[in-house]
Amino acid sequence: MVSAGDAVIVELPTYDRTLLSLRGRGADVRMVELEVDGIDVAGSSGCLARACVRRCAHHSNFQNPAGYTLSLPKRERLLELSREYGFMVFEDDPYVELRFSGETLPTMVSMDRSVSSTPRPSPRPSPRGSASAIWSAARGDRED
Repeated sequence: MVSAGDAVIVELPTYDRTLLSLRGRGADVRMVELEVDGIDVAGSSGCLARACVRRCAHHSNFQNPAGYTLSLPKRERLLELSREYGFMVFEDDPYVELRFSGETLPTMVSMDRSVSSTPRPSPRPSPRGSASAIWSAARGDRED
């Protein structure tokens, strides 16, 4: 999914294993600041204008390590940006089931599918959860 030289947007701060994995593959990691409602989509937009970004890796719910949840308007805007610039949203959401209060927000994958009854061409949002973290570690953290 990520090759050497691919530009990938990640949240700042982000989970250290994400950074290790991306840098181990030779990705050009572009860090975008977090805000209390998730990744700074305006900052993402600026990053997109400067580089050919292939992926945006982010946590939708209870971002690790900050604990923030990406707001609904930011989820919508990030999907718009992915369509506009042609990058894949890598939605890492292992903590979605841990909500104790507040509104459960839709995944970006479900939002993308609800946009139209006709599937849009790649790239689509790619969901990841805790099972994928376990499997990637068991497989030596590689993707084929």
